[in-house]
Amino acid sequence: MQRPQKKRPPWKQTLICTHARLSLLGNQPPQREIAEVQAHMRMVGKKVGKLGSKARAANLTAEERRESARKAAQARWAKAKRKKVSR
Repeated sequence: MQRPQKKRPPWKQTLICTHARLSLLGNQPPQREIAEVQAHMRMVGKKVGKLGSKARAANLTAEERRESARKAAQARWAKAKRKKVSR
């Protein structure tokens, strides 16, 4: 018995289609093709990236969220100090 196929996320489907298109072109796609693919991947990335961060945050424990926030704050302060020194 064959397993039912899972529905692929849009970003994965885009990668599969892109790979197939590039292989048909002999791995030498014209610049127009590259620009179209890049524009599409940017659009998909904006949508999927937001979903991924929300899903990740939902799966973190309170302690993990606290640790992540602490690291982010330290990085911001370090960046601010570097800017201040370079002026």
